[in-house]
Amino acid sequence: TYNALRHTRAVGGDRVAVLGIGGLGHLGIQWARAMGFETIAIARGAGKA
Repeated sequence: TYNALRHTRAVGGDRVAVLGIGGLGHLGIQWARAMGFETIAIARGAGKA
């Protein structure tokens, strides 16, 4: 997840989505926010949201 965020053409303020909010997805959300992206988390079901 971090590698994908580092190598994207997106810049701070752009919207990115993280699919899956388990252990690595949760870290990806934090990294994306720290990098200045508007972050959307996508979960499989309401129980994870």
